[in-house]
Amino acid sequence: FLSKIGLCFQKGSVMKKILLLAFAIGGTYLIFKSESYLKIAFGLSLFLYAMKIMEESFQILAGGRLETFLRKTTDKNYKSFTFGLISTSIMQSSGLVSLLAISFVSAGLIGLGAGIGIIYGSNLGTTTGIWLIAEIGFGFNIAKFAMPFIIFGAFMAFSKVKAVRGSGLLILSIGMIFFGISYMKEGFESVKDAIDLAKYGMSGYAGAVVFAIIGVVVTALLQSSHATLTLTLSALATAQISYENAIALAIGSNVGSTITAVLGSINASINGKKLMIAHAIFNIVTALISLIFMFQFISMLNVVAEYLHIKDDDYLLKLALFHTFFNLLGVAIFYPNIGLMEKFLNEKINIKVKKEHIATPNYLTPDILGSAEAAKVALINESMHLLRNTLSVVTKGLYLSYSDITSGLNPVEVIKKRSEINEINFDKLYITRFKSLYNEIVSFSMKFQNLNENDTKIFNGIRRTAVECAEILKDMRNIEPNFFKYLQSDNEYICGEYNNFRLQMLILLRMVFAIKDAREIFGISKALREELRKFDILSGRKIDQLLTQNKITSSMATSLMNDSYLLQDIVRNLYKIMKNTAIYGRENSLDLTIFGIAK
Repeated sequence: FLSKIGLCFQKGSVMKKILLLAFAIGGTYLIFKSESYLKIAFGLSLFLYAMKIMEESFQILAGGRLETFLRKTTDKNYKSFTFGLISTSIMQSSGLVSLLAISFVSAGLIGLGAGIGIIYGSNLGTTTGIWLIAEIGFGFNIAKFAMPFIIFGAFMAFSKVKAVRGSGLLILSIGMIFFGISYMKEGFESVKDAIDLAKYGMSGYAGAVVFAIIGVVVTALLQSSHATLTLTLSALATAQISYENAIALAIGSNVGSTITAVLGSINASINGKKLMIAHAIFNIVTALISLIFMFQFISMLNVVAEYLHIKDDDYLLKLALFHTFFNLLGVAIFYPNIGLMEKFLNEKINIKVKKEHIATPNYLTPDILGSAEAAKVALINESMHLLRNTLSVVTKGLYLSYSDITSGLNPVEVIKKRSEINEINFDKLYITRFKSLYNEIVSFSMKFQNLNENDTKIFNGIRRTAVECAEILKDMRNIEPNFFKYLQSDNEYICGEYNNFRLQMLILLRMVFAIKDAREIFGISKALREELRKFDILSGRKIDQLLTQNKITSSMATSLMNDSYLLQDIVRNLYKIMKNTAIYGRENSLDLTIFGIAK
């Protein structure tokens, strides 16, 4: 709970920071002043943490199969709606399902219409949680019921078997959810004697609007409509709020849950942002209709409750019934019009997305096409530009910074400094920093015909340099996923080996960047071969020792061997580029700043 407040505080405006700080200070004062508030806060925190564990359990159990299943089951509107309904009912997290839908729409794996269907189904899926809590959450000793779940779940969670561990975390999270509910209920029962929230309640439409806004704010802060609904049910069960006020809170919680989708769409594509807007439209329109006709709906649902044999004073089940009706109303309005919603978003919603900076030539201009000599110099300089960009992408693939190459910090200290691994999009880096520039160089160099023998060699050397840069990035693309995976591994040995790879590459790149003149290249060939041998993971039989001592698995060993060979290929291609550059640089008496250090 505090981590969510901290994240909001870090990213929020000045006013939001002040409000969150006041909220944190006030909450801290209350939990130390009153045991009742402490129990409520503890129960709520346990509930939120349990939701996090549940999400983790599904990620462990599903792996990549969840994504594959999603693509196969969203080709029709009814399929995508059903997926959203069932997955939210199982995971009890509409936020997780919404973010999943946004990420897949952004990646182009499913269409916008399919994403809209998932969102609509997810909204209806949230009703299962409130029915479960209303039906069994306050009718018996739920803490005692939760204990076996926590005991067996915790025991299974320590298993090294992936399926058992995932199942254990799921069982544990269920127990913790109900345990948290128990503490919130107990806390509200104790608070009732000290503060009667009922006297602060408001009747009529004014009360409905005020409590709906409270529901929006609380859900936005907690980032969980389930948590808000649980609090609402707890307060309603102990008569802290009226039935009408509880209904308004439930309506507000649905609108507040949209905040999760808004945050999740910040870095999404245009279609991902459109899906967020569809989510917001669904919740806001449905909420407005429900608030306007709230009392008429209550009267109607009283008749339905009587038909279902729900007692007149069983407001918990009545609230669950209204919440279900609220979401069914939205589905009835919007589901038949998924196609119209998609068309509206595509035609009427214009979202300006920041364009990625695409690397373009610095030296190739139309005015030099008439002079082969001028073009030759420009192409040589442009090939150095391409090489600098290539090495920039390589450093990103090693989870280092380009500035680390030229910094005076000890290489070992650099690796320690770069221990935090943040995922990168390697394909995106390739497109923005390399592909367009590569195409321009090759295309420009092909425009010159009838060159003399010397210039022909130089132009061919420039094209070879471009191709070898592409080969370097091809190898790095195959290596990068293992760097991301193993640099975060709990296995210190595999993590250490990949950090050694980073260290050796950093040393090598610094060696290359120290070159000030093309003629220096031939002088470092021996040192380069020494560095190349350090990438041979099989030398000294080190990998055999790690395997026989069970310090790494066979799959880790395979990755090490494959990646060591790919890194050696990168170094070999880099040396080929250096030799090419030295040849056409020396022959043209060019004092080149080869790898990016300005003279």
